[in-house]
Amino acid sequence: MKQIITTASVLVLLTGIASPSTAQNREHQQQAAELRILQEQQVQLALSIAQLTQSLTEAMKGLNSRLDQTNERIVKGFADQTLGIKGIENNVGIIRQNSQETATRLGELKNEIEALRRDLTSMMQRMLTAAPVAPVDPLDPNAPPPAPVSVTVPLSTQPPPAIGLSPQVAYQTAYADFTSGQFAAAVEGFREYLRNFPTFERAADAQYHIGEAEYSQNRFEEAVTAYNLVIQNYPKSEQVPWAYYKRGLAQGRLGRVDDQRASFQQASKFPNTQAAELATQGLARLSRTPAPTTQKP
Repeated sequence: MKQIITTASVLVLLTGIASPSTAQNREHQQQAAELRILQEQQVQLALSIAQLTQSLTEAMKGLNSRLDQTNERIVKGFADQTLGIKGIENNVGIIRQNSQETATRLGELKNEIEALRRDLTSMMQRMLTAAPVAPVDPLDPNAPPPAPVSVTVPLSTQPPPAIGLSPQVAYQTAYADFTSGQFAAAVEGFREYLRNFPTFERAADAQYHIGEAEYSQNRFEEAVTAYNLVIQNYPKSEQVPWAYYKRGLAQGRLGRVDDQRASFQQASKFPNTQAAELATQGLARLSRTPAPTTQKP
C-alpha cells in the first residue's frame, strides 16, 4: 500500500514538473509559427514592393519616352517657326529692297519728266519769241506788208537747260569728269547741273563735289566757299558733316588753324558718322600741336 502511494506521488510530481515544459514548448511553437507568418508576410511585401517598383520604372520609362517625343516636337516646332520667321524676314527684306529700288526709279522718272517739261517749256518760249512772218495781202501783192506784231512772253529767270539733257545724265557726266581727274570740267559740269536742276535730289552732292574738285586743284579758298554753300543751302543733307570736315582741311592748308578747329568741332557734332570720327582725330592732333610763337622784334 505504501508502495502504491509513493508511486502515485512520484507520478504527480513528474506531472507537475512536465506541465511547465509543455507550456513553454507550446509558447515557443506559437512564436515560431507567428515568426514564420511574419517572414512570409515580409516576403510577400518585398515581392509587392518589387512589382510596384518595376511598374513605376516601366511607367517612368514610358513617361520619359513621351516627354522626349514632346520635347522633340516642341524643338521641331520652334525650329520650323524660326525658319518661317527667317523666311518672312527675308521676304520683307526683299520687298523693302524692291520698294526702295522702285522709289529710286520713280524719283529718276520724275526727274526725267521734269527735265522734259522744262525742255518743252523752253522750246515753246523760243518759238513764241521768234519774229512772226508778215502775211502778204492776196488782193494787192505789191502793197507793203503790215508792221510785224511783236509778241512778248515772260521768260524764266533761270537759263534753260540743254535740250534733251536729263538730270541723271548731267550729273553722271560731271561725276565721270571728276573721277577721271578732269577737275575743271567737273566743276563746270556740276555748276551747270545746279543751274538747270537746283532742287533735284543730287544737288547737295553736286555742290559738295565742286568743293572736292577745287580742293584737288589746290584751290583751297574756292573749296571753302563751295563747302560753305553745302552747309548753307542743304542743311539736312548727309554731305553736311563731310563739308564741315573738308572745310577744316582746306582752312588748315590756308593756315587758318582757329577756323580749322571750329570746322572740326562742328563736324564732330554728327554722331555715328565717319566725318565726326575723322574730325575728332583732327582735333586731337591740333591739341598736340604747339601754338606758333611770335618772335619779338
